[in-house]
Amino acid sequence: MSLLRDLAAGLGAGERLRLELHVEDAGVLALLVQPLLPAAPAAQDANAQRLRAALAHPLCLRGTPEQLDAEGSAALRRYGEQRRALHTVATELAALDTAIQQAQQTVREKRQKATTIPPPKSSAAASASMSAPALAPTDNPDSLF
Repeated sequence: MSLLRDLAAGLGAGERLRLELHVEDAGVLALLVQPLLPAAPAAQDANAQRLRAALAHPLCLRGTPEQLDAEGSAALRRYGEQRRALHTVATELAALDTAIQQAQQTVREKRQKATTIPPPKSSAAASASMSAPALAPTDNPDSLF
């Protein structure tokens, strides 16, 4: 892949990369690759926050123009690959969180149904209770009941 395709593949939805190049002392160049992420969701768990922090991590390369030509493109490719891997993990984590939330919602709904609706009587039990004669107390001293 080309260098720009490698970097672009490491971007998620709504993300941007800012590239800054400036000359330091004695002809040394500094190249800064700064990810710019969209606003974070309001409630993130600790794992999602750590992933977001890793995705926001910049890359800074320093060297002569010759050194950056020779080694800089490989470093930028690795940076793009690492960001792509982090996005894969973030996607999997989001899918797991969604599945957990759906399962918890299903459990809550089933618990609510179990506590609010009495279990239905079977038709055999209902007909047996209707046809059985009810015992009545008696004042007869000769009765066994």
